[in-house]
Amino acid sequence: MFEIIDFHTHPFLTDGQNICNHKAVIPMTTASSKEYLQGLAIHKICGSVVSTDCYTEPGDMWKKIQRNNASAYALQERYGDFYIPGIHVHPLFVKESCEEIEKAAKAGVRLIGELVPYLDGWKEYDDPAFLEILDVAEVYHMVVSFHSSDEDKMDNMVKSHPDLTFVAAHPGEYSAFMRHLERMKHSENYHLDL
Repeated sequence: MFEIIDFHTHPFLTDGQNICNHKAVIPMTTASSKEYLQGLAIHKICGSVVSTDCYTEPGDMWKKIQRNNASAYALQERYGDFYIPGIHVHPLFVKESCEEIEKAAKAGVRLIGELVPYLDGWKEYDDPAFLEILDVAEVYHMVVSFHSSDEDKMDNMVKSHPDLTFVAAHPGEYSAFMRHLERMKHSENYHLDL
């Protein structure tokens, strides 16, 4: 028998964090999510807590990141082995992000993301500050799940960290999908979340 692991989820601690666009047909609540997913034969889930809160002040953005990460740890406590948490990092907060990675590693968490930069006020995967964060992620053997974006920026990110495992979510239309496949051919550390 195979176990099904849903690698790309955004679990939620509060109903306000539920970003599902199909709530009318997917009736998950904070109380019923685990049982609902297990009813679909899913044995484990992975992913980060995301929220659509928008902030204009950088300090408020870091509070959002911390809140989402704290929610992920709380969900891990609630769900036990059913949930593998993913944490968020942010290139405006290099020191803090590196500390979050160290904290995660000490807790046995090895997943960053899915990162969804457009929800967190950044967008460049080859931003030098983000690459500095990835240097630390590489030391701790993290897996980085990220929302697909600019192809050249993704190429630069993956090439700059050949020992870090990347998983790209949302492969996009045909031409973008083909570019993902090319990236996979040239980078053994690159994987695609379908």
